[in-house]
Amino acid sequence: MNKNIKTDKSNVKIAIMGKQTSPEGETSTSRTISPGFFTETDIKKEIFFTEKGGSDEEVKTRILYDENMVEIIRDGASSSHMIFEPGKANMTKYRTSFGTLLLGVSTKKLEFYTERGKTTIRLTYELLDNTGIISTNETVISIRFSIE
Repeated sequence: MNKNIKTDKSNVKIAIMGKQTSPEGETSTSRTISPGFFTETDIKKEIFFTEKGGSDEEVKTRILYDENMVEIIRDGASSSHMIFEPGKANMTKYRTSFGTLLLGVSTKKLEFYTERGKTTIRLTYELLDNTGIISTNETVISIRFSIE
């Protein structure tokens, strides 16, 4: 048993809204709403949820965070492990059914907002490949806790 666990898993509602903008100015948006679980240790907070991907295949997502960093780990038809640290660029392998891409993740802004029963994480970052910026992204992760 892990001695670091302070909070057992509890039900949460996760909403993720994303906006991607290409260098040409074209934008696309995405939205995911899913039930999930929350765990807090001395080191990090973690949420876990499963959603249906584009081909109805399950995609499992873990989001670990503290006041300085967010990690998003996705596993399914495509998988990735993205690390967001303000002012830093990290590399990630983005695996798809067509092959694996090596991408840079350059975090421009990481903000946290907490209010009664809800935590919101706002990320602004760029995705890069070997030719430069492939998209500028804004992602908002809202975690709504069950209040009993």
